[in-house]
Amino acid sequence: MSVAVEPIGANCAGGGNRINYGMDLNRNSILDNNEITTTTYMCNANRVYASVVSQAGTAAPIGIPIINNLDVTITWTRTGLGVYRGTISKSLNLQKTIALSNNTGLTATLQNATTILLENRCAVNTFCDGFVNVTVGLLVVD
Repeated sequence: MSVAVEPIGANCAGGGNRINYGMDLNRNSILDNNEITTTTYMCNANRVYASVVSQAGTAAPIGIPIINNLDVTITWTRTGLGVYRGTISKSLNLQKTIALSNNTGLTATLQNATTILLENRCAVNTFCDGFVNVTVGLLVVD
């Protein structure tokens, strides 16, 4: 038996592990490719979208995905000073999805199954534009 990391893809939407079984016919203590008779996958249950997002002036935020095993896109618009709406390309299960941000001043909230709201607070009850390289994510726990 051998175990290897299975990347995000067709076999495991959220990545996981590939387990190969077979007989070590040449007795070298390594399960060579020609000795594999069965392969199974243990996939991660969580699915993730994470993007590095920046915004300047009155422009819409720009997001660069860094992981996306949800197979979604988010289109950002600026709706007002320090407030931004992301339209998610496919509907998410709100009971299983969490919106996250790594910036204490920038909050991410799911408004509905296809909309994420970002609010950039620079002081109490004060919104402001402009942030750089903030990670915004969606986590779906299946």
